[in-house]
Amino acid sequence: MRKIELTVQEISKGVTYRGIYILLLEEKDGTRKLPVMLGMADAHALLRKLHPEQTGGGRDVADVMASVTGLYDIQAEEVLIYRIERGEFMAFLFFSQNNVVRHTIARAVDAVLVALTYHCPIYINAELFERQYLRELGNGVVSFPLNVLSLELLEDVLRTAVENENYELASQIRDEINRRK
Repeated sequence: MRKIELTVQEISKGVTYRGIYILLLEEKDGTRKLPVMLGMADAHALLRKLHPEQTGGGRDVADVMASVTGLYDIQAEEVLIYRIERGEFMAFLFFSQNNVVRHTIARAVDAVLVALTYHCPIYINAELFERQYLRELGNGVVSFPLNVLSLELLEDVLRTAVENENYELASQIRDEINRRK
């Protein structure tokens, strides 16, 4: 499996929908970006990790986990984002102890928080990245793949599409909602 290394570029607040934040992961040796939708709590946890001088920092669950795993000589090796499940990216977290590597599954946002804590690389399956990276349409407009949006956000966008008489988009959103049921 081919994989692409990503770096954390920024966290921005959604302009149209309150309470929605976007984590942008950028390919390390390129310019394409992967949008990861976040709720307010996840965004604040990542911002505390990325900018402790501005947010007051403080220990979080990932810091506690790092303390415990350090007691048993367990190292985080890497994060691999490998699929989307119900509008959310999922990732493998790989850990090693005594030359034995094991993994667990986590939401990508949690895995990124762990990666920032342990200073380990973040990767994505190349095929998934090809389907999901952010497409810029010009004039500051970007296109998000529908399958990365939460069900609540899809329903809001569906209402807006119908109100704007954009029935082609509305049918695509309806199909995505039905796929998740």
